[in-house]
Amino acid sequence: MLEQYQDRLFTRQEAAAYIGVQSNTLATWACTQRYDLRYVKVGRNVRYRKQDLDAFIQRNVRGALAYKGEPHDR
Repeated sequence: MLEQYQDRLFTRQEAAAYIGVQSNTLATWACTQRYDLRYVKVGRNVRYRKQDLDAFIQRNVRGALAYKGEPHDR
């Protein structure tokens, strides 16, 4: 059942909610090409593939989220 959503196209608003930013942030990123977040143009509409959103998240894992061991005492 999950396979049917693998190729789903998200609207800009849905994609923004999925990765936790505002939709105008995605519009800015697309315009400035600040981040390598792929998108699909369908006519004048912009859509995002779930696999591209997931890949973007994985490429941007930093710091404590990337650490898999026990945290050290400070």
